[in-house]
Amino acid sequence: MKIYLLRHGETAWNEERRIQGQTDVSLNDTGFFQAQATKKYFDDIKLDAVYTSTLQRAIQTAEIVTGMKYPIKKFSDLNERDFGNWQTRLWDEIYIEIPDLRERWKREGIKFTPENGESLESLISRSQRRFVQIIDSHIYGENILISCHGGPLKAMVGYVYETPWEDIPDVVNLDNCSITLIENEKGMLSIPVVNKFVY
Repeated sequence: MKIYLLRHGETAWNEERRIQGQTDVSLNDTGFFQAQATKKYFDDIKLDAVYTSTLQRAIQTAEIVTGMKYPIKKFSDLNERDFGNWQTRLWDEIYIEIPDLRERWKREGIKFTPENGESLESLISRSQRRFVQIIDSHIYGENILISCHGGPLKAMVGYVYETPWEDIPDVVNLDNCSITLIENEKGMLSIPVVNKFVY
């Protein structure tokens, strides 16, 4: 079994370092280009299932790279972390407004929760739970695509690497429209490709 993890293409908010979280932002021109260029890679792969979050940037990316040849199953637990009141704002603004934010974040770790938002602990839990459910619902030899967001995808990579939850934010860098490949050989998970660009 091969599980292709695909981070969504770029949005204007990615470029601005504006906090998206679960705000439903579309791909920008660069994001559409990235997804279209990545389609060439998936043209040669027969997919048995395609999964995305419920946010349009992930759905658009999946639709473009697959040429809309497959039905897409959408799950909210593949959505990005909910940053609550921080969403729509620039990271630079948040750090100015909360001068001790880095210290608080470090002190509270994965339990740190933005106002009216979601903890990293919650994000990791729901993402890994859905990841395991997806794997368990398929047989060996199938090809699966999961198109979603940096947070949930890092949680999945962390699951395979057996990374402690508090270390998952730093487990790997995943850029917009990059591919990470997970192979499942009779229950043994490995990651031969991480953060690969195919254009």
